[in-house]
Amino acid sequence: MKTVTLCAPLHFQAAPATNPNERPFGGIAYAGAAMDNGYGTFVVDLATLKAVSPLPLLFNHDQAQVVGVIDTMTRNGTLEIAGRLFLDGGGREISDRADSGIKWELSVGVFLAAVRSVPSGKLEIVNGRTLTGPFQVLESGHLREVSVVAIGADADTRLDLFRGRTLSPRDIYAKRRGEPARADLFRSGKTLDPAEIYRLRNPNGR
Repeated sequence: MKTVTLCAPLHFQAAPATNPNERPFGGIAYAGAAMDNGYGTFVVDLATLKAVSPLPLLFNHDQAQVVGVIDTMTRNGTLEIAGRLFLDGGGREISDRADSGIKWELSVGVFLAAVRSVPSGKLEIVNGRTLTGPFQVLESGHLREVSVVAIGADADTRLDLFRGRTLSPRDIYAKRRGEPARADLFRSGKTLDPAEIYRLRNPNGR
């Protein structure tokens, strides 16, 4: 069985951290568009992709470096994930470098069940997008892992790390740099979990 490694965006809802040695994250693992992974141009058909959480979060597709766990996945033309990063070994490096400004990307490890070729010039709708051939469609694939990478096949993927279980409205406002303040939220004194924070910071899912 051949393994194809792909990267793409994902929207996410971060899972609350209950362990001080874990850090909640969300991410866009696959954006749903065509990408080139070195073997050619591929599109993963999310409608037929087999994926069951929890799944391992790896570092650079290295099975010896399990740096976290993916607790939830959402498919809506894109693949979004959320889970917990382990703050030891490679996970600590990922966390520290993210805090230093590194913008980590994500890459999906898909084991293929079927590959269908779309000829040059033919239009086809995949993942809600109208794409023009030539490209290959990965159908009924098995998602076995998602990896944190420096540069993935799709530049639209990303990993977002959160600092803890909850943030205060003042913290949320500080994170919404350049965005209009939601005065109603800040006046309320409400404390939001990371998933709510992500939705506030990314109203369009990006």
